[in-house]
Amino acid sequence: MRGSVSKDKLRLLMILILSMSFVTPLLTLKANRVSNAENLFYWQTGIPWMLMIPMFLPLFWLILSLRKPQLRISRAVESFLPVACLFLAIYILIIQGTYLTGPLDSLQRIGLGPGLYLYLFAASIFPLSKSKRNLSWSFFIGLMLLALIIKLGLLDHLGIIQEAQVRRSRLIEETFNHMKISLISLMISMIIGLPFAMMSYKNRLFKNALFPVINTLQTIPSMALFGLMMAPLALLSRSFPILRQWGVGGLGNTPAIIALSIYALYPVIRYSFTALDEVDAQVVDAARGMGMNSKQLWRYIRIPLGLPVILQGIRVAFVQTLGNATLAKLIDGDGLGTFVFQGLGQASPDLVLLGMILIIILTLSSDFIFEKIIIRLTPKGLRSQYQREEMQ
Repeated sequence: MRGSVSKDKLRLLMILILSMSFVTPLLTLKANRVSNAENLFYWQTGIPWMLMIPMFLPLFWLILSLRKPQLRISRAVESFLPVACLFLAIYILIIQGTYLTGPLDSLQRIGLGPGLYLYLFAASIFPLSKSKRNLSWSFFIGLMLLALIIKLGLLDHLGIIQEAQVRRSRLIEETFNHMKISLISLMISMIIGLPFAMMSYKNRLFKNALFPVINTLQTIPSMALFGLMMAPLALLSRSFPILRQWGVGGLGNTPAIIALSIYALYPVIRYSFTALDEVDAQVVDAARGMGMNSKQLWRYIRIPLGLPVILQGIRVAFVQTLGNATLAKLIDGDGLGTFVFQGLGQASPDLVLLGMILIIILTLSSDFIFEKIIIRLTPKGLRSQYQREEMQ
């Protein structure tokens, strides 16, 4: 009963947001990349109403499902709903490029209005409360189809696509830089965090001293921590010229990597400690009864049984690091934050959106890959349990 009430609330929320999306600007039209945008509502786009009917189908289905609770739909269909709505939105954008009054010149560009953002957001709410498995695959299928549409040039009139085309080589470079900074930070946090977690498990006094420190570090705002790294590193580089030769200074990637590593320590240590601490004591006692020594207990019992949770902590740390790496640009670091802050400085929403979309794609893709790696590395006896938990 409680589950059906929760579903009804989600449907009502989606209906409300979808309804709002139809009365807010669908698209924006700009004379050039930095000019003021002209808002276009559904009835101002020049697209025949018959061609826009598919956009209303999700709203009709939600209203019908509320009026008829016995209506059932498979999880797979629910999970692919965001992809279907994404392509309905892209369909409108493609048609819009055809039906605009007068051809677009080389400077004009079309952008996504708040109506389309609300539409896609509403379409994502209900599936996100469902199984992750179909949602992950639907995301990748949608991503591949979207890449094909862009490759065919059907969305060349969009401002965000024009920004990407102008900066194609820089986009590739900064995407690799973003991944490099994040991976280095993750490796540092693992090198420090995993031994600290083991020491915390073995020595509760060490745990009682360590956890308040990492808890406090986690509460420091990310922008403040990036700034705090600048002064001591600048002093060190002036005091030791060899550090300056290695690229260590108050600005650049080094302070960003240190700050990101500090933030990633918390999930690595917390999850790893929990994984070791929650190994069933009866299993350990049984292993001791079989004659295993301390090293064998770690090798065959504690680490294998705790591995899924340890890897889950690394997964959380990496996803968190990919997001926080956006702020590296504030201290002259590399990464996709370059486009976000450049767009903010130039009052170019398309450039900000380009950077944010790439960060979201990187984050979701990395999370999906990590999930598959964890499943592969989880002991066979625990694999089915882990997969069930992920699908819930």
